[in-house]
Amino acid sequence: MFKSFQKVSDLLLAFLILIVLGFKIANWFLDFEPAVNLVINTTMFILIGISFIITGFSWKTKWKKLLFYVSGVLLISHSLFPEGTILDIAMIFAIVGPIILLKFGKDPIPESN
Repeated sequence: MFKSFQKVSDLLLAFLILIVLGFKIANWFLDFEPAVNLVINTTMFILIGISFIITGFSWKTKWKKLLFYVSGVLLISHSLFPEGTILDIAMIFAIVGPIILLKFGKDPIPESN
């Protein structure tokens, strides 16, 4: 049951992220209004946060799961709350932390089969 949910969620997230990427590229050429650009950026960070939370389920060690969960929640909260210096710094670590873990971690990256 969980494997099928993960496959469907992975496909749905990939599709939605491709749509957002298309809008980000279209923004370069069409120069959308600032309000539209804000919606695109908010959607992008929410989708990245959701993907981090879903990826957290595939790790076996608790601290890696916690890192992905906290990073996902920080990315989503950054999109929904007003900007602040502390939240901006936390968001940078929320994006970079899991990427560094995936790149330099000793454990193999879990597969979502």
